[in-house]
Amino acid sequence: MPNIPNALIKSLLEDLRRGNFATVISGSNDLLKTHPNSIMVLNIKGVALLNSNEYDLAERCFRMARKKSPAIDYTCLNLGNLNFKRGAFDLAKKNYQEALRLNPKNQQAANNLGTTFKELGDLKTAEKFYLKAINIDKGFADPHYNFGVIQRQLNKLDKAEAAYKNALIIRPQYPEALNNLATLYRDLGKTNEAVKLYNKALEIRSNFKQAFFNLCETYEKKNAITELKALLNSSTYSIFLNLEDAKYYSALILFREKKFSECKDACLAVDIRSLSKKRVSGFLHLKGKAYENVGQFSQAFTTFNEMNQFFKSSTDYDEKAKLAYQKKMQVRRDELHDKNINREERQCDDGKNLLFMVGFPRSGTTLLDTILRSHKDLQVLEEKPMVSEMEAAVSGTDTLEKIEEMKEGDINAAQNAYFKEARKHVDFKKSKIVVDKLPLNLAEAALISKVFPKSKYLFVSRHPLDAVLSCFMQNFKLNEAMSNMLELADIVTLYDQVMDIFFMSVDTYSLDIHVVKYEELIGNMETVVSNILEFMDLQWDEGVLQYQKTALTRDEIRTPSYAQVVQPLYKNAAYRWLNYSKELETCKPVLKKWVRKFRYQM
Repeated sequence: MPNIPNALIKSLLEDLRRGNFATVISGSNDLLKTHPNSIMVLNIKGVALLNSNEYDLAERCFRMARKKSPAIDYTCLNLGNLNFKRGAFDLAKKNYQEALRLNPKNQQAANNLGTTFKELGDLKTAEKFYLKAINIDKGFADPHYNFGVIQRQLNKLDKAEAAYKNALIIRPQYPEALNNLATLYRDLGKTNEAVKLYNKALEIRSNFKQAFFNLCETYEKKNAITELKALLNSSTYSIFLNLEDAKYYSALILFREKKFSECKDACLAVDIRSLSKKRVSGFLHLKGKAYENVGQFSQAFTTFNEMNQFFKSSTDYDEKAKLAYQKKMQVRRDELHDKNINREERQCDDGKNLLFMVGFPRSGTTLLDTILRSHKDLQVLEEKPMVSEMEAAVSGTDTLEKIEEMKEGDINAAQNAYFKEARKHVDFKKSKIVVDKLPLNLAEAALISKVFPKSKYLFVSRHPLDAVLSCFMQNFKLNEAMSNMLELADIVTLYDQVMDIFFMSVDTYSLDIHVVKYEELIGNMETVVSNILEFMDLQWDEGVLQYQKTALTRDEIRTPSYAQVVQPLYKNAAYRWLNYSKELETCKPVLKKWVRKFRYQM
């Protein structure tokens, strides 16, 4: 029997590439009548059936091809693809392994085996097979991209960035790689670069839903509301505009335009069941704020609670980590209560150019951060892990006793770790003072003062009931600390713990501290900031009065307050708790001492 003409095979493959699956199946059937033993045609037909979701018929084709010629690796590859689509990952793994046994140079099998191990949760083995695929042929873009995905999951951001860039060098028109690289940049705060890449991905594939809504999210987070509105009104992307995610962003625009009643109605029209899971918490947060701004406080509180219960049901929530953090705070508080610490004063200037801005989350540190960074002699490090890097650099800093036992070599190692991380974000030569703003460094004053004894502390207070309420109502990214912000009782416990720790530390270590009240900051900003600058030994700079302009020029404000600091100072956040006095009744007994200490009224 004569061989099938190459032109016919090429025609089938071209139709397969174009997605003309019915044509491929029909043409394959015609050829199989005259060439029933053609392994190639059986595989082509099977792939067309697989892409038409005709899994059983596809499997019949692949099994028939395998029976006729067991040594063909690409049949095993196609069986693996079939089982992968079915979710039978263990079977897919065996198919891909057999394809590689038959042909160790089958790059697609190595790549797909990596993806199968990723689905099975074995990231290290997945990484190994992606590297194997790359080594077979460095000109194949997919394993570079997939390797980047793994590195992102392993939080190896530099390697992830390099892998995505390698994929794009090989295939510049690779929308998935552009989208993922953009998301990596967005998470690093490089939002302008992210926007360019999302737009490029959408130019290549205008129906790329993930890139479209990632772009929406990025515009919103960088306060580019005009651009977000234009995107949602663009006829180019009309395919997305009836989706629930688009309705959510349209409602969000109404809120940012202060059309609160319209925003509430728009939220009520959103079907939360059809909303992307990653946007549910943001939607509930928006809906709660809309209720609050139209004076429906009971509905607002219920909605914020719904948001927090959603968080508790998510994979990001770790009950054990939450309790471990509570225990860590309790142990530190007990240590300060029980130990008589007499620290010898070190003769040095270490930390004289550092100021640590602390306070309970949602107490106004982001607003003050934005005001201070407008000063020509100041730079602000916004919630960077320098203190965590210090802890990691010196083993055994988990107790006060071990902190006090730190030798000069330990202190130098901690300082080096701090500055290594800090220099990624600021140039110490350009400023007289660098402000390290991370609110819950409240609990780390023992270590900070040991390593940087000449540093200063700016403590930002807010009415304790307002701070607790605002945390309960906030759409935080969960970690071990923020997991304590989902129930009022947990927030109150944490508040009491860290305040005790900090103010006992102030007394124990004679910290140089200046207290700023949020309510006074928004009521008399110029006087409050002038006093802060005097505490820092800095001259007045008119630039601090232009803090909104500073906020608007920032790529991204990396805290939940990003939308507020670009607004004029507003006073309706002060004493917000009065609208929820009934809901906060259980919080008052514990917080009473702090209300008195900070000279508020209850």
